[in-house]
Order: sequence, then structure tokens, then C-alpha cells
Amino acid sequence: MIEINRQNYINGSVTFQQYYGKVIELMQIKFDKSHPLVQKCLNSTDPHYNDTGLQLWDSYAPIYERNLRRVLKSLGDQWSLAGNVCMLKEAVRLAINNP
Repeated sequence: MIEINRQNYINGSVTFQQYYGKVIELMQIKFDKSHPLVQKCLNSTDPHYNDTGLQLWDSYAPIYERNLRRVLKSLGDQWSLAGNVCMLKEAVRLAINNP
């Protein structure tokens, strides 16, 4: 089994879903369909939820930043708004696609 860390994500050994899924697991985040972000994305016509507006995603940064910084550091990564958005989008995707 390949270790999930930033370097393996960058070199393509692990996918976006595997990497950010690990981030979500370590942060212990699990959205359900009632979460406001999930509700906003349920009717998205873009597979990456880009039609929801970046401002929405960025508005959640202060909630998760401290914990996300810690988790990303453990994976050889560093915090950024973009990484925060990626983490949130994967959490939303999992909530939408899992019963």
C-alpha cells in the first residue's frame, strides 16, 4: 500500500480523492446532506462545484484553518486557501455520493 502524503500526491501515486480523503479522515470531518455547503452543491452542474463561487468556499477557511494546518504539516504539505477549498470539496463530494 502506498503511503498517502503530499509527495505521493504530487508525483501521481495517489489521487486527489485519496489525498484529500486522508486529510478529511485525519481532521475527522464528515458532512451530511444537511450541511450548508452540501445543500449549495446538490444542484451544481459542474462536477467540481466551481459554479458555487469561490467566495463561499473561502468563507469556511477560518473554521478549519488551524486543524487543517496541523494535518497538512503531518502529510508534508502546508496550508493555503486552495488546499482548504480542495479539502471542503472532497468532504462535500463524499457527502453527496454516500448515503
